[in-house]
Amino acid sequence: MDHLEVDGALLAYRVQGDGPPVLFIHGSGTYSDQFESMLTELVGDFRAIVYDRRGFAASADQRAGSLTDHVSDAIALIGAVAGGPVTLVGSSAGGVLALRIAVERPDLVNALVLIEPAFQMAMTPSLSANAALARIYARWLLRRDPEGAALSFFRWATRYKDGKNQFDTYPDAWRAQALKHGSNALRELGHLVRPLPSQRSLRSIKVPCTVVIGDAGLSVFHRTSRRVLRTIPGAIEVPAAGAAHLVYTDQPAMCARAVAETVGRVGRS
Repeated sequence: MDHLEVDGALLAYRVQGDGPPVLFIHGSGTYSDQFESMLTELVGDFRAIVYDRRGFAASADQRAGSLTDHVSDAIALIGAVAGGPVTLVGSSAGGVLALRIAVERPDLVNALVLIEPAFQMAMTPSLSANAALARIYARWLLRRDPEGAALSFFRWATRYKDGKNQFDTYPDAWRAQALKHGSNALRELGHLVRPLPSQRSLRSIKVPCTVVIGDAGLSVFHRTSRRVLRTIPGAIEVPAAGAAHLVYTDQPAMCARAVAETVGRVGRS
């Protein structure tokens, strides 16, 4: 991977393919390698830029103080690597970052593909989600077991309706990498509580926007995603059959098609 230094952090990134630039932003505790199956579907058609966010995987040397650090990092990557406006593909917390970039720097964004964005989760309360997160935080802060808390979080966030989860099916290397920096994922949950960007600001987004929603995961993420759908003018929903929260690992080809179709809408909206 190549590296870009941004405000004290060394961001690991790689570029593949040739065509319209697409920047992929992973969620809390995930990392760039998990987009691989999706990228395979896009090879040759797009200039895909993937990176490990500050505090995760190959960019773990510097922890983020807030989501603003991640927004600044992505903006720096767009300028240094893409050299112009991009389509942003953001999953979960990465979707929140993509929305902030679209609101704060609309000149850098051609289109959005949001994969179950974890947008303003505090505004879509769920008794089961609140109870699960309370148990996770108690294990982390009271029992001083960050790895166990992170494991519980990843299994909860990637649950299917039948009680199984995506995390336990992933390769050992993926799971080990996620747990290695699990504390940073847990801290990011606190960062996501702030209601930014505001729902009102989303109405200013004028670029093509696609929201991908799995039908087999937690309902709390369906509600956050549909808040975005209802708010961004012209946003389109793409349902993903049989997919839990990290839709792109269950349905990589479908997610790749959503990217291609969204890029195809640029200039026609």
